[in-house]
This record gives sequence, C-alpha cells and structure tokens, in this order.
Amino acid sequence: MGLRVNQSGLPILDQFSEEGFIDCVFKITDLEEGEDSYSFNLRASHSGTDLGLRAEVVKGIQGGFDTEMSLVQEHVCRNGVRFFRTGPESDALVSVLAGLYGFGDVSLQMVKKETYTGIALHQGVIDMKSDPVKIKVFGKDQDRDSAEDYYEAFFNLDLKNGFVFWNEKDQEYREPLIRALSTDTPDLHLVAPTDVARGEIKVDLFYCDYQKGENVPGSDAVPSTVTNVLHKMKEVLRSPENFLGIVNDRDQTLQFAVENDYRVLIDIPVFTAGFAGRFARSRPRLLHAPASD
Repeated sequence: MGLRVNQSGLPILDQFSEEGFIDCVFKITDLEEGEDSYSFNLRASHSGTDLGLRAEVVKGIQGGFDTEMSLVQEHVCRNGVRFFRTGPESDALVSVLAGLYGFGDVSLQMVKKETYTGIALHQGVIDMKSDPVKIKVFGKDQDRDSAEDYYEAFFNLDLKNGFVFWNEKDQEYREPLIRALSTDTPDLHLVAPTDVARGEIKVDLFYCDYQKGENVPGSDAVPSTVTNVLHKMKEVLRSPENFLGIVNDRDQTLQFAVENDYRVLIDIPVFTAGFAGRFARSRPRLLHAPASD
C-alpha cells in the first residue's frame, strides 16, 4: 500500500478519498492493551495541520455474521468503539472534516467523548492483533436519540500494521456525524455549498405523521433539500397511514404512503404527450420493518 505522509510521518488524511466519498486514514500511536479494550491515538495531517483523537475498541470483537450471513446478536458490541478529545488536534480534525464534507470554513470544538455500537463485518473468529477488522459503527443509535441524529460509518482497524481507515457509509450521514462530534450545533446546511458546488436539488416538502401529530399540507409545502427529505422520510414512513410528498420546480409531485401492512406505496408522475399529470402507481414495497413497541 503506497502511503503519502508529511515530514513527521503522519498520513495525509483524505488521500484515499474517491469521488463522492471522503475516506480518512490515520496512523495508530501510543497503543495500550487493557483488560477489556485496546486504546490508542489516531494521527493524520491535512494541509500542514496535525489532526487526531484517542480511540478505544473493545477487545475480543468477533464476526458479526454466521455462515448464513445472519446477524449474530451476541456479537453486536454496544459501546464497542469510543472516541475521545485529546486537545486542539481533535478540534482541528472535526473542523477539517466539516470542510471536506462541503460545509465551508468552520471552527469547531470536539466533544469530550462519542460512543458507537460496533459490528465486525466478518464471519467466525477474529484475532484482532493480527487480522485487519472491518467494523461498521452506528452513532446516536439508542432509543433516547433522535432519528435525525443517527449516522453510520466504517472503522477499519489494522493493529498489526498500525493504521485505521475511517470511511464514509453515505453522504447523508455527514451532517449528523459532524453535529455528534461537535460541542456546538452549527447550522451546517446554511454554509454548505449544496446548490452550486454539489448540485443538490431543492424541492418543496409536505407530509403527515399521525403518530407525532405533525401535518404539513401540500398547500403549505415547505422548501427543503433532498438530504433533509431523506431524513424526514426515515421519521415519517414508519407507521400506517403516514404519508410524505415532494414537489419540484416544475410542479411535479412524488408521493409516498404507508399501507396497513407497512409497505410503502409510491405515486410516480408520468409525463407523456396528452397525459401530463397522470400517475403510475408502483407495487408496494416494504421499506421498513414494523416498529416494535
């Protein structure tokens, strides 16, 4: 693996990023093995600035899936990965990430601690000391957390060679990730170059969530971005009779409604000669499992 480093031997943070994704590489330093966990510093560099934080990973993490690729519940590690602020280098890391994610030049301070549920994307037994471990981490995934704060990422740990690869799962998780790692709550979407630099489409949003008693009728649809719409879909399209719709700048409407069996019906506009405004109704699809009490 070819690795670009600075004069101090720290890897360039985003050197393995690909189009559409910001993937980060860190050097492991000051590794300590405790009774229940491995603890170490993560260090990298970006534009001449040293970045870092301290991490802990639970010892003995094992493959999260059985031979039939079913999740092994006892191998789900609650608080399996933990991040800790170590100083200005941690603040710089969060600020640099915000910039790389497209949120502009912001100055943020990292929280003292952030914890994650971890699942090793492997089958069978893992020797953490010698085997690279691909861990999927889930942030703000507890019952007390809001759905809007939830996010995921990949934390690929290579103790033997001394590196961690912290990779993006989806772009929609960028904002909740930065918010989770920041002591303040900056209005990131206002400074993000979404329209020009990333070409994000703006739409008008309407929805009804009977369980929460929230209703934004189509006549009062509110301006939103696709990213925000995706967040709202996760909240609304979970219970029967709830619905959500978006309207674009051509006054074309796309609507989603939850059926009694928790399948989601999608009304898609069809615009052909002589049939403008006609809708094609999709076969219902199960997008979410029924919510448990």
